[in-house]
Amino acid sequence: VRVSESSVRGVGRTPQEAIGKHLREVYADVEPSGRYGKYLEVLKTGEPFACDAVFQTEHGEKHVDLRALKADDGLGIITIDITARREAEAALRESERRYALAQRAAHIGSWEWDLRTRRGTWSEELEHIAGLEPGGFGGTPEDLVRLIHPDDAGRATATFAACAREGKGYDIEHRLVRPDGAVRWVQDIGNVVCGADGEPERAVGMCMDITDRKRAEKALRESESKYRTLLENLPQRIFSKDNELVYVSCNENFARDLKIRPEEFTGKTDYDFFPKELAEKYRADDRNVIESGQTKDIEEKYIQDGKEIIVRTVKTPIRDAEGNTTGVLGIFWDITARKRAEAELRNLSAEQAVLLDTVPAMIFWTDRQGRFIRVNQAFAAALHKTPAEVEGRPLLELYPSEMAERFVRDNQEIVQ
Repeated sequence: VRVSESSVRGVGRTPQEAIGKHLREVYADVEPSGRYGKYLEVLKTGEPFACDAVFQTEHGEKHVDLRALKADDGLGIITIDITARREAEAALRESERRYALAQRAAHIGSWEWDLRTRRGTWSEELEHIAGLEPGGFGGTPEDLVRLIHPDDAGRATATFAACAREGKGYDIEHRLVRPDGAVRWVQDIGNVVCGADGEPERAVGMCMDITDRKRAEKALRESESKYRTLLENLPQRIFSKDNELVYVSCNENFARDLKIRPEEFTGKTDYDFFPKELAEKYRADDRNVIESGQTKDIEEKYIQDGKEIIVRTVKTPIRDAEGNTTGVLGIFWDITARKRAEAELRNLSAEQAVLLDTVPAMIFWTDRQGRFIRVNQAFAAALHKTPAEVEGRPLLELYPSEMAERFVRDNQEIVQ
């Protein structure tokens, strides 16, 4: 009978299009819901009726806040278009769903505390990190303290209290203890939001599950400790350099030679410790290792306590995870005594050879099987041979079998 523009705007019609038409024709529901019966009840009882309705228009679906009330001459209906609000709510729900998925993927949970009511809320992911079911966080400070590891609770609560009191943000790491006893490490970052009066009103923040990182850091520390223990207990000198041939680290033994502490070693070069000629020789070897990518085994000179000694040095390239050479690792040890002993042995062997070949007695060495190892000139001459023709041959080739077998038996009895 009478139609205002606002009453039909929500369903995409004009007053002229609505006048004279039946109510059902004007408000054609997308989903029949028995609402027409509700209108009749309003006329009968006078009690107003309100609901959210969805109507199909030529422009698509329309969401409206529909209110029906009894008028003096019939039924009055008011509709308010809430399509934009419903779309915004749907978008918000989708955004929250994606946010929850992102939190789960990143192992990050969010939280919020009302500083005036002392009540808090956690996201589902934060509850998941803490081992709680969705909605399982009680929301009180006591519930929070119960979940924090006892060794961390005092520090964590003091930090949060200072944040709330002073309005300053914080970033700490602490442990949560799940109901099943499992421990999770989190990085807890929080900040304060002040109200219109300038006083702290809310605290908001996030917790990231860093358990895997903490485990990796612990494993790395243990590995480095074992490596350092090994380095410090090896008698050899050990060092590493970068690609610019600058020292990166060394063990205690090498630092002791240089009269410095290991931490003072970093950043130095060979020119800081050795004569120029020796330093350039060391650096040339380093470049060869880096450029070739091959390990180098060297016997070279070294200055220790102002004296020149001989060392054996093994240098090998250091590579990163991609296989790129990033430096050189070196290990060396004193072989001066060994080199001196080898020289003395060579001299002694020459003297022994002269002595053996000048005495008239016949001298020989054999192994357990009767094979000649060494003979002197007198012994070889008795066989009408040279020492080279005898050495390495068995007795059976040089003596009659019966005599050779007796010699072998005698030798074996002597050895036993």
